[in-house]
Amino acid sequence: MKLSIIGTSIISTKMLEAIKLYPEIELDYICSRSSSKGEEFIQQYGFKNHVSTVEELAQTNTEAVYIASPNSFHYPQAKILIEQGKHILLEKAFTSNSIQAKELIELAKMKNVVLMEAIVTPFLPNFKKLQEIIPPNKEIIHVNLAFAKVSSKLNDFIKGNNTNIFSSEMSAGSLMDLGVYGIWFAVALWGEPKKISYHSLVKLSTGVDGKGLLVLSYHSFDVKITHSKISNDGLDAHIYTKKRQIIGSDFSILSRILDIDTHQHIIKDVSVAQQHTQYYYELGEFLRCVSSGDKSFFKSLENTVIVMDILDEARKQAKIVFPDDIPLINTDTIKKPLLVIN
Repeated sequence: MKLSIIGTSIISTKMLEAIKLYPEIELDYICSRSSSKGEEFIQQYGFKNHVSTVEELAQTNTEAVYIASPNSFHYPQAKILIEQGKHILLEKAFTSNSIQAKELIELAKMKNVVLMEAIVTPFLPNFKKLQEIIPPNKEIIHVNLAFAKVSSKLNDFIKGNNTNIFSSEMSAGSLMDLGVYGIWFAVALWGEPKKISYHSLVKLSTGVDGKGLLVLSYHSFDVKITHSKISNDGLDAHIYTKKRQIIGSDFSILSRILDIDTHQHIIKDVSVAQQHTQYYYELGEFLRCVSSGDKSFFKSLENTVIVMDILDEARKQAKIVFPDDIPLINTDTIKKPLLVIN
């Protein structure tokens, strides 16, 4: 499979480490506005050539494209490439809003191409193990998910420099970058929630959230998702049941699972050995679907739509608006940010 990549950020370099493990993948084009970055990636990773625009890339004979550009570019770039029959692995958050996501999915069906969201969690060996041992919904009491980690770009932002990850123009912020992991975790295990409640605990001067609390309510239990790019508040998943507690370490990559019998105080490490980088597994599923013509990826896209609907509703409640939105709220009612970082 001839695979091209849009974007030269750290997430692209991490994916490239996984690509090395698949000899059937041939690196094709690197797409970057920076010619120097493009040349650097050609020399370092062995891409065939460099293009500066997605329009140029769409006219090549590349078969598939991994899109790792800022969130606001996902929809227009994927649309151009899908229209030209390219298979797409699209970084999270999938698009700026649910309307865009649904349009891309319909277009992929029409063009008969593979379209997948590049979200690591549901493809990991330990997540599949968790799906096997998870108790029935009626046994679950409560779920806590935390993904709170200080961004490497925070100091630049505080100094007043423009950073994509804290930009509303780039459809970014903590909810879109980190909260999405918790939402995907819940949706992949329990499906669509009955109710959504979101509190943007820290809203930044750019209009996006730096920290937030999201509660997804299911029939008999709630999933509490805390996320932050301005504080280190944990990376764990805790599932509380009537007789057990299941703990997942670093739930975004689910590196370890402990199954605890709270009545007998028996702790079992039920983790599955992960032989490769976490990106290896999502990439493998994408490659399998492209090679075999299997349409099972549409099941994953059903979850993508649920996730995007939740993100839209959460942003609506927090009055977080992106330029790409078909307005989700009346912008005249936006309140003053709770905390402004200049």
